[in-house]
Amino acid sequence: MNARNTTGLKSFLSGYSSYQAIESRRNDDRLTRQWVVQRIDECKSQLDSLGLRAVSTGDFDTIMQIESYHSDLDRARSRVAAAVEGYASWFDSRSVDQHLLKELGQQDESLVSVVDLIGTLIPQLPQSSQQLVENIQLLHQRIDRRALLLQQEKPI
Repeated sequence: MNARNTTGLKSFLSGYSSYQAIESRRNDDRLTRQWVVQRIDECKSQLDSLGLRAVSTGDFDTIMQIESYHSDLDRARSRVAAAVEGYASWFDSRSVDQHLLKELGQQDESLVSVVDLIGTLIPQLPQSSQQLVENIQLLHQRIDRRALLLQQEKPI
């Protein structure tokens, strides 16, 4: 069967377009989470470089602060990497909540924005310490919000 014939066949399958939308969203979600994990790793590397400089000067207060940021980012990285995907199978009896899909997409965009901001704040340490702490907390809040969305009554 050629591709043209299968495309026509797909249009007769009930729910297939919703399934395709879910699969596309699932793929976008997975790629976004992978990107966020990679970006967090880059932020942790930035912190490692700052930590090495602090070690070489014997600045133990800075070392302790950097280790705290590093630990918080590592925890965020683990949470994003292990996060549940936004997904329901084609044969699932639950309906797709398009509003929830859209909200999950916005939440993923928000994760990207926060991680990008964190990456710009690290080179400005120690002047940006308070902003960095606030944005790491915001990152964890956004991860929490994402998890709550996926626990709603109409999962995707």
